[in-house]
Amino acid sequence: MAIDPRPSRSRVPGPSDKARLYWANMTVPSCGDGRFSLSTAYSDDEGTTWSALRVERRTRPWVGGFPDLAVDRNPASPNYGTVYVAYNWLPPGASAPGFRLLASNDFGRTWTPAEVPVAVRPRGYPESWRIAYRVRPAPDGTLFASWYQVDMRHWDRTDIFAKGGPTNVGRLAVVIAHIRFDRSMHRFAVGRPRVAATIAENAFTASGASAAG
Repeated sequence: MAIDPRPSRSRVPGPSDKARLYWANMTVPSCGDGRFSLSTAYSDDEGTTWSALRVERRTRPWVGGFPDLAVDRNPASPNYGTVYVAYNWLPPGASAPGFRLLASNDFGRTWTPAEVPVAVRPRGYPESWRIAYRVRPAPDGTLFASWYQVDMRHWDRTDIFAKGGPTNVGRLAVVIAHIRFDRSMHRFAVGRPRVAATIAENAFTASGASAAG
C-alpha cells in the first residue's frame, strides 16, 4: 500500500479532504488458478471502502508478479502525487522476466507503461532470473528502480527460482536504473541499468543449499 498525500478535494469527484490510499497486488480469476495478474485499487476513506479492482491486461498472467508500489510524496517534486507500480511478468519468448513499470498522475484512472531491461549480461550467459523489484521516487521527480538479477546459461521457466548450480550461474547482482517520467507527455525515459553490487557465488547463493550455521 501507499498513500497519495494530496487531499481528495483536488480530485473530481472526491468525498472528503483525506488522502487517497492505493493498493496493488496480484489476483487470480478463481481460487487455485495460477494465472496471476497485477491489480490495483484505492480508498478515499482510510480503507473503509475500496474502488473496484483494476486488472492490468497489457501483460499476460503468469505465476510471478511480486509487485512494489510507491507515490511521489514530495510537494516540491514536478511529479508530486504520481503513483508508480513495478512487477515482473513473462513476455513471450523472453530470456528473462520482464520488469513492467506503470505510472499514473490522474489518481489511478489511467496508467502509462514502460519496460525496464536487464543489465548487460556476462558473455556466455544469455538468460536471467529477476526478482525483488523496488521503485523509489527521487527529490527531483525522477525514479530509481532496483532488482536482483541472476545471469545464467539457462533459466528454467518451469522452475523459476532454480539457478542450476555454479556451472550454470555467471553472475548474481543487485541492479539499479535511473528513470524519468514526463507527466505532461505520459512518457518514460529509462536509463541504462547498472550493476550496483555483486553477490559471492557459493553453494547457498548458486544452488540453494542451506546457509552455513
